[in-house]
Amino acid sequence: MRVPPAAGTAVAILSVLATIICAGVLPAYAQTEARLRSIRVEVDRIDLEQAKLRSEKKDLDGISVSAEGRWYLSQNKLRKMVAVIRGKTGASENEYYYSDDNLIFAHHRWTKFDRPAEEGPTRAKQIQITTAYFEAGKCISLTVDGKPIAEGTEEWTEALGSVLATSALFKSRIGTQ
Repeated sequence: MRVPPAAGTAVAILSVLATIICAGVLPAYAQTEARLRSIRVEVDRIDLEQAKLRSEKKDLDGISVSAEGRWYLSQNKLRKMVAVIRGKTGASENEYYYSDDNLIFAHHRWTKFDRPAEEGPTRAKQIQITTAYFEAGKCISLTVDGKPIAEGTEEWTEALGSVLATSALFKSRIGTQ
Protein backbone atom coordinates (compact mmCIF):
# COMPACT_ATOMS: atom_id res chain seq x y z
CA MET A 1 0.00 0.00 0.00
CA ARG A 2 1.33 3.38 -0.96
CA VAL A 3 1.32 6.15 1.71
CA PRO A 4 0.46 9.68 0.49
CA PRO A 5 3.45 12.10 0.83
CA ALA A 6 1.75 14.24 3.50
CA ALA A 7 0.95 11.17 5.62
CA GLY A 8 4.53 9.93 5.20
CA THR A 9 5.86 13.26 6.46
CA ALA A 10 3.52 13.18 9.45
CA VAL A 11 4.61 9.64 10.30
CA ALA A 12 8.27 10.67 10.03
CA ILE A 13 7.73 13.70 12.30
CA LEU A 14 5.85 11.60 14.89
CA SER A 15 8.59 8.98 14.76
CA VAL A 16 11.29 11.60 15.41
CA LEU A 17 9.25 13.16 18.25
CA ALA A 18 8.66 9.75 19.85
CA THR A 19 12.39 9.02 19.67
CA ILE A 20 13.25 12.37 21.29
CA ILE A 21 10.66 11.91 24.05
CA CYS A 22 11.71 8.33 24.77
CA ALA A 23 15.38 9.30 24.78
CA GLY A 24 14.72 11.75 27.62
CA VAL A 25 11.87 10.20 29.57
CA LEU A 26 12.46 6.46 29.49
CA PRO A 27 16.11 6.55 30.63
CA ALA A 28 15.12 8.75 33.60
CA TYR A 29 12.26 6.38 34.46
CA ALA A 30 14.53 3.35 34.09
CA GLN A 31 17.17 5.02 36.26
CA THR A 32 14.61 5.76 39.01
CA GLU A 33 13.29 2.20 38.84
CA ALA A 34 16.85 0.88 39.17
CA ARG A 35 17.41 3.07 42.25
CA LEU A 36 14.13 1.85 43.81
CA ARG A 37 15.03 -1.75 43.01
CA SER A 38 18.40 -1.28 44.74
CA ILE A 39 16.65 0.06 47.86
CA ARG A 40 14.17 -2.85 47.80
CA VAL A 41 17.10 -5.28 47.70
CA GLU A 42 18.64 -3.59 50.76
CA VAL A 43 15.28 -3.68 52.59
CA ASP A 44 14.95 -7.40 51.82
CA ARG A 45 18.52 -7.95 53.04
CA ILE A 46 17.71 -6.19 56.33
CA ASP A 47 14.58 -8.32 56.78
CA LEU A 48 16.60 -11.49 56.13
CA GLU A 49 19.31 -10.54 58.64
CA GLN A 50 16.80 -9.26 61.23
CA ALA A 51 17.04 -12.43 63.36
CA LYS A 52 20.80 -11.91 63.67
CA LEU A 53 20.58 -8.24 64.62
CA ARG A 54 20.61 -6.95 68.17
CA SER A 55 17.02 -6.09 69.01
CA GLU A 56 15.64 -3.82 71.70
CA LYS A 57 12.04 -3.07 72.59
CA LYS A 58 10.60 -0.12 74.46
CA ASP A 59 7.17 1.23 75.36
CA LEU A 60 6.75 4.66 73.82
CA ASP A 61 4.87 6.25 76.71
CA GLY A 62 2.98 9.46 76.09
CA ILE A 63 2.56 9.02 72.34
CA SER A 64 -0.85 7.36 72.42
CA VAL A 65 -3.01 4.95 74.42
CA SER A 66 -0.54 2.17 73.60
CA ALA A 67 2.71 2.50 71.68
CA GLU A 68 5.65 0.15 71.37
CA GLY A 69 8.88 0.54 69.49
CA ARG A 70 11.43 -2.04 68.47
CA TRP A 71 14.71 -1.33 66.81
CA TYR A 72 17.35 -3.53 65.25
CA LEU A 73 21.02 -2.67 65.29
CA SER A 74 24.13 -4.06 63.65
CA GLN A 75 27.39 -2.95 65.27
CA ASN A 76 25.54 -0.02 66.90
CA LYS A 77 24.17 1.15 63.55
CA LEU A 78 20.41 1.36 63.21
CA ARG A 79 19.12 -1.03 60.52
CA LYS A 80 15.37 -1.16 61.17
CA MET A 81 12.86 0.49 63.44
CA VAL A 82 9.25 -0.61 63.99
CA ALA A 83 6.64 1.35 65.92
CA VAL A 84 3.13 0.08 66.60
CA ILE A 85 0.65 2.60 67.98
CA ARG A 86 -2.89 1.97 69.12
CA GLY A 87 -5.23 4.80 69.93
CA LYS A 88 -8.91 5.14 70.75
CA THR A 89 -9.96 5.73 67.14
CA GLY A 90 -7.19 4.09 65.12
CA ALA A 91 -3.84 2.34 64.93
CA SER A 92 -0.66 2.65 62.92
CA GLU A 93 2.19 0.33 62.07
CA ASN A 94 5.34 2.11 61.01
CA GLU A 95 8.52 0.56 59.65
CA TYR A 96 11.74 2.41 58.87
CA TYR A 97 14.83 0.92 57.23
CA TYR A 98 18.32 2.37 57.44
CA SER A 99 21.64 1.97 55.69
CA ASP A 100 24.65 3.53 57.42
CA ASP A 101 22.19 5.19 59.84
CA ASN A 102 20.45 6.96 56.92
CA LEU A 103 16.75 6.40 56.28
CA ILE A 104 16.26 4.52 52.98
CA PHE A 105 12.66 3.29 53.20
CA ALA A 106 9.56 4.01 55.26
CA HIS A 107 6.23 2.17 55.31
CA HIS A 108 3.23 3.51 57.25
CA ARG A 109 -0.08 1.70 57.58
CA TRP A 110 -2.73 3.77 59.31
CA THR A 111 -6.08 2.21 60.20
CA LYS A 112 -9.07 4.28 61.28
CA PHE A 113 -11.63 2.36 63.34
CA ASP A 114 -15.39 2.47 62.80
CA ARG A 115 -15.87 3.55 66.43
CA PRO A 116 -13.81 4.27 69.55
CA ALA A 117 -12.20 1.15 71.05
CA GLU A 118 -13.90 1.63 74.44
CA GLU A 119 -17.30 1.16 72.76
CA GLY A 120 -16.54 -2.48 71.96
CA PRO A 121 -15.03 -4.46 69.12
CA THR A 122 -13.84 -2.32 66.24
CA ARG A 123 -13.47 -2.83 62.52
CA ALA A 124 -11.26 -1.02 60.07
CA LYS A 125 -13.21 1.83 58.50
CA GLN A 126 -10.35 3.25 56.45
CA ILE A 127 -6.78 2.13 55.76
CA GLN A 128 -4.09 4.37 54.33
CA ILE A 129 -0.64 3.10 53.32
CA THR A 130 2.24 5.47 52.66
CA THR A 131 5.63 4.35 51.32
CA ALA A 132 8.70 6.51 50.83
CA TYR A 133 12.09 5.71 49.32
CA PHE A 134 15.15 7.77 50.23
CA GLU A 135 18.57 8.17 48.68
CA ALA A 136 21.31 10.37 50.14
CA GLY A 137 18.80 11.93 52.56
CA LYS A 138 16.32 12.91 49.84
CA CYS A 139 12.96 11.31 49.13
CA ILE A 140 13.03 9.92 45.57
CA SER A 141 9.61 8.22 45.53
CA LEU A 142 6.47 8.68 47.61
CA THR A 143 3.17 6.84 47.26
CA VAL A 144 -0.09 6.98 49.18
CA ASP A 145 -2.34 3.95 48.72
CA GLY A 146 -0.21 2.91 45.74
CA LYS A 147 -0.68 6.24 43.94
CA PRO A 148 2.56 8.11 43.15
CA ILE A 149 2.59 11.58 44.68
CA ALA A 150 4.14 14.39 42.64
CA GLU A 151 7.03 16.17 44.29
CA GLY A 152 6.28 19.75 45.27
CA THR A 153 2.54 19.25 45.72
CA GLU A 154 0.71 19.88 48.98
CA GLU A 155 0.00 16.14 49.26
CA TRP A 156 3.76 15.41 48.88
CA THR A 157 4.63 17.95 51.59
CA GLU A 158 2.03 16.58 54.03
CA ALA A 159 2.81 12.88 53.48
CA LEU A 160 6.58 13.32 53.53
CA GLY A 161 6.36 15.62 56.55
CA SER A 162 4.41 12.95 58.43
CA VAL A 163 6.94 10.23 57.53
CA LEU A 164 9.95 12.33 58.55
CA ALA A 165 8.34 13.66 61.75
CA THR A 166 7.29 10.24 63.00
CA SER A 167 10.65 8.73 62.06
CA ALA A 168 12.49 11.44 64.03
CA LEU A 169 10.09 11.12 66.99
CA PHE A 170 10.42 7.34 67.23
CA LYS A 171 14.17 7.46 66.68
CA SER A 172 14.60 9.96 69.50
CA ARG A 173 12.24 8.07 71.84
CA ILE A 174 13.93 4.75 71.23
CA GLY A 175 17.25 6.29 72.14
CA THR A 176 19.19 6.22 68.87
CA GLN A 177 20.08 9.56 67.37
